[in-house]
Amino acid sequence: MKATPQEVETELRAQIERALQFGVKPWRLDTHMGTLYTRKDFFDVYTKLGKEYGAPVMVMRPTPEIIAYGKQTGLPITD
Repeated sequence: MKATPQEVETELRAQIERALQFGVKPWRLDTHMGTLYTRKDFFDVYTKLGKEYGAPVMVMRPTPEIIAYGKQTGLPITD
């Protein structure tokens, strides 16, 4: 993937904001087809936005490291 973390954040934020404009508050964030798991910098954007918008992030088979990250940052992690 050739996107930068800034481009990923811009796109994700636009999608979240669009939902909010329609009166839909996301109750969780999900990465389409696991794309945001492919690079740590993308995953960092994903979790940053989850925390910012108060929405748990979905992760496939959370590793002990991911669970610890959630506990450290106070970000709810769901599977």
